[in-house]
Amino acid sequence: MAPNIQTAKQAVDDALAACNHAMRCAVSQSLKNNTPGEVVFACDTLLNIPVIVNLLSIQEKRQLMVNKNLRQQNAKQKEFDYNVGGKVLIKNFNPSKLDPKMEGPYQITYGTVEVCRSPQVFEGLNIRCLVPFHRV
Repeated sequence: MAPNIQTAKQAVDDALAACNHAMRCAVSQSLKNNTPGEVVFACDTLLNIPVIVNLLSIQEKRQLMVNKNLRQQNAKQKEFDYNVGGKVLIKNFNPSKLDPKMEGPYQITYGTVEVCRSPQVFEGLNIRCLVPFHRV
C-alpha cells in the first residue's frame, strides 16, 4: 500500500481506539461510581486494580430512575374520556416545516379508538395519537 493510505488507516485506527477507551472510562449516570469498563472487566480501566461491582445495587438504582421518569411522564398526562360521536384531532408525527401538526377533526365511531376518516374508512388509533377537539 502507498504510505499515505497506510498513515490514514493508522490515524483512523488510533481515533477509534481513543473513542473506545473514552467510552469505557466515562462514568455513566446509571452506573454512578463505576465506568462501563469496570463493570465488564472487573478492574480499573486506567490502573490494574481489581474493582468489586455490585450489579444488584446498579439494577435497583436503574429501576428507581425508570420509576421516577414514569411518574414524571404520567403527571403530565391530562385525563379525558373519549365518547362515541365526539370529535378528535390526529397528531402528525414529524411534520415538515409548513405541514400542520394535526389533522381533523374526525368523529369517533366505536369505543375510544376507532375514527371515521371517510365514509368507508375506519381506523383504530392509539389514544396517544389523539387530541380532543374543542370548538372555539
